[in-house]
Amino acid sequence: FGLALAAMLLREQVSPMMIVVTLGVVTCVFGAKKFAKQDLPRRAAA
Repeated sequence: FGLALAAMLLREQVSPMMIVVTLGVVTCVFGAKKFAKQDLPRRAAA
């Protein structure tokens, strides 16, 4: 969304590499959220 907004309002050029990098970042964020929701193993009671 941000790249399209910059292209329209600021008349910036959006290269294909910028789109690839943006998709990579979004993928990393979704992956981080997925693994952050996992429960940590509990320590065994002594």
